[in-house]
Amino acid sequence: MRFQLQSRVKWSVWQDKQSSYWIAVCDPLGLTVDGESIDDLIKTLLEAQRLLFTDLLEEGDMDRFLTKRGWVMARPSVSIPNEPPTFDIPFELAYDGAPSGIARAQA
Repeated sequence: MRFQLQSRVKWSVWQDKQSSYWIAVCDPLGLTVDGESIDDLIKTLLEAQRLLFTDLLEEGDMDRFLTKRGWVMARPSVSIPNEPPTFDIPFELAYDGAPSGIARAQA
């Protein structure tokens, strides 16, 4: 089953000055991830999104979660037995620097 989000998810991204790790925060998804490189960060980000949406689907909370954010998920018309769900979640990396609350906490 392949699900496709009909929206673009924004992740705020910055590099931590002390550790040199890349950090990404997505407030609408309630997720924060990190990685040693941008490529590592994106792999972790994609895995975090997959785990979140898989859990929402399995728990029956997908519609409530999407509706609360004004999002729509295109659902597959055909389901293949024993095929794990996949999620196409378009995202944008915004290199905004650390949010002020996080910057103060790390200072």
